[in-house]
Amino acid sequence: MMKHKYLIACCLLAGMVACQDDTKDDNIYSKPLSFGKKNYEVMRDGAMNINVDNGSGKYSLTVGDTAVLHVSYTDGYYGIIGCITVQGKKKGTSPLIITDNTTRLSDTLQIKVTDQYAACYITYSNHPALANSRYLFLIDNEARDFYVFADDADELPAAPTALLIGRGTYRFSTEEGTGDVPVIPYLHLTYASDSEGDFAETETPEEHTFNMLGTDENGYAYLSFYAGFPREELPSAKDILRATGIQLTETGTGFTIEAVARLSPLISIPEGFLD
Repeated sequence: MMKHKYLIACCLLAGMVACQDDTKDDNIYSKPLSFGKKNYEVMRDGAMNINVDNGSGKYSLTVGDTAVLHVSYTDGYYGIIGCITVQGKKKGTSPLIITDNTTRLSDTLQIKVTDQYAACYITYSNHPALANSRYLFLIDNEARDFYVFADDADELPAAPTALLIGRGTYRFSTEEGTGDVPVIPYLHLTYASDSEGDFAETETPEEHTFNMLGTDENGYAYLSFYAGFPREELPSAKDILRATGIQLTETGTGFTIEAVARLSPLISIPEGFLD
C-alpha cells in the first residue's frame, strides 16, 4: 500500500513539475514580438539588418510590396535570436509583417526605400567644411543633393550622428587632359560658407570645384554606381564592393581631402533626411 502511495505521489509531483515547466516556456514564448522602432530606411540597391531579440526563433516574413524590397532571415548569435536582412529594390514604402510561428503573434514594420547614395568617410583633410572625420553623402536623386554629418565617437563601428553639419548640391564633370592623364574628373559642390570656409546657412551658395586625381579606379566605379559619376569616363574597375579611396583637391585653395567610400549597411545616412 505504501508503495502505491509513493508511486502516486511521484506521478503527481512529476505532473506538477511538467506543468510548471510548460508555463515557464509559455511565458517565454508568449512575449509579444517587439522591435526598437516601427519605421526603418534602406537605400535602393543597399541592405540593412534588423536584429530579433525576442520570440521563439521561428518566424514568417511577409512583404507588402515585393517590388520595393526583399527580405531574408538568418539565425542569430551572441545572444541575438535572429537577424532580418532587408534589401532595397525600388524607391517606395512597404510594410513588413513578422509572425512568430510558435505563438502566432506578429508585428508590422514600415520600410522606406530611399534613393541610393555614395557614403564617404573623410580620413584626412585640411578643408574647413569637408573636415577630418566628417561624413559626406552624395545622393543619386534628381536634385543631386549632398549632406555632411559629424562622426559619432561613441559608436563602434564609427557612424554618423544625426547632427547635420551642412548640405548643398553636387555635380560631376570631366575635361580632356594630357599625357599620362587623358581625362581630369571633377566634383563640384555648391553650398553656402562663412568667412572661415565652413558651412553656413545665411550666406549665398557658391560652387566649389575639386579635381579627383588620385582617386583609385574602384573609387570611380563606386561613385559611378551610387552617385552618377559619368561611366564612360571611368578607368577599368576591379571590385566596387571593397573599401575604395577617393581624393579631392580644391581648385584655387589647394585644400586636400582623402576619404574612404563605404557601402550600406556599414555606413548609412541618418534616417529622416531623404524622401
